[in-house]
Amino acid sequence: METSKLREWLLAIGTVFIFWALLVVGIWWMHMHPDEQLAYFFTRKDLPFLWWYLATQDTHPPLWFTSFYIMRVFFGNSEFVARFYSALLSMLTLALVYRLGKRWFGLARFGLFIVVVLGVNAFFFYHALEMRPYALIMLLATLCMWLYQRWLDRQTWRSALLYGASVASLLYVHYFLLVLVLTQVIYFLVSGRLSWRMLRQGIGAGLVAFVIWLPWLPSAVNQIANLRSAELIGGNERGVIGAGTTTVVTSLDAALELAQTATNGLLLLYLHVFVIGLVLLWRRQQYRLALAWAIGAPALSFLLNTTIAVYTPRYVLYMVIGVAVVIGASLAALPVGRWRWLVLLAVALISLSALPGQLPVRAPLRDLLQQVAREAQPDDVILFDMGGSYSRFLDWHAQLYMRQLRRNRVESVDEALEYPRVWFATNDLYNPDVQANFQTIEETRPLQRVIGECSPRWCFVIQLLEAPAESALNP
Repeated sequence: METSKLREWLLAIGTVFIFWALLVVGIWWMHMHPDEQLAYFFTRKDLPFLWWYLATQDTHPPLWFTSFYIMRVFFGNSEFVARFYSALLSMLTLALVYRLGKRWFGLARFGLFIVVVLGVNAFFFYHALEMRPYALIMLLATLCMWLYQRWLDRQTWRSALLYGASVASLLYVHYFLLVLVLTQVIYFLVSGRLSWRMLRQGIGAGLVAFVIWLPWLPSAVNQIANLRSAELIGGNERGVIGAGTTTVVTSLDAALELAQTATNGLLLLYLHVFVIGLVLLWRRQQYRLALAWAIGAPALSFLLNTTIAVYTPRYVLYMVIGVAVVIGASLAALPVGRWRWLVLLAVALISLSALPGQLPVRAPLRDLLQQVAREAQPDDVILFDMGGSYSRFLDWHAQLYMRQLRRNRVESVDEALEYPRVWFATNDLYNPDVQANFQTIEETRPLQRVIGECSPRWCFVIQLLEAPAESALNP
């Protein structure tokens, strides 16, 4: 391999590895939320049960959950392992994005610039580590766009059928990815590529996608019917289909919020780069396709959302890859030689500095429960007073991070009063009933230790209450 090619590959591999390493480090910044625990709940038995449960009791397609089940079988239940799995999928996305950028724009630096812009994007970052389908969604959406553009260029039956197979893979992960496919169809119709030959190949691609997805179609129909029924019963119906409980109404505020989210809160900076790209790259079809990916798909989602409840930011997450392509290619096209690398570095550093502030704030249950587990004594008990509910989500954390103390969980204040050392845990600190329960225990067991906090950011407090050695507990 000639020296320039070797340097190019080493630089590409090194860049992807750096941002993958950032994701791996980021695993410790992430904290679980209830929707993530559902992945463990759904996959708690065998594969036939998982598929039955998804088809009859839930609204998700089976591909990601099946892969998550297989991951659990081989590597266990660790939260780190689950996020590491998502990070591996995201590393493949970064590598594919590099190849896509190089192929679409003809030079390796385009791929590098796009990877850098994507790697410091907070919207990409935290979904790339979630224990939900989003890492796989971004990978398959990128693959689908790659194969779509490849078909438009080659105009062969083989490339069309491969593209069709990728469309089916999208629908096996999330139904609302159909919006991305509709965006591709619209782009095809207006891009000047329409011919009888391409139309036949496009229909063939659609048939391949339908045949591959056909085995799941009855389950999808049943899921939609169940969802609509549940929404009607709950009074949350909105639109023809979709879930009013999980979607957001189309509005200017929602559009601006999405734009801010997709640009690390740096919308004005990204707009300046975007304008540069329009001037320098508009003539390129690949750039216009990237615009359809970044702007057209979410715009179509907003439009459909006026009659079909299909929009919330995470449902159009795949747009962030298109945003990275648009912004990265715009920077790589700057006609200023080596200075373009300094501009990239400046944009990347500004975006990276903004990244932590864009991450979702969640109670660090893992850290809090692990700290209690280290400090607890063998005969300690714990009372979870969560304002009346002890969730499956909390129990999963207790099982993972404080297994011994979880076995010593008590159900009521009366039961707690039978023990000298009580850990009192709550996420509802200012609830009068919770305060009354705490004060009842504190009358004979003074407060010794407080772990956690209750602030506008998050609230979860664990307090150690311990009876004096000479108390009535030990007459």
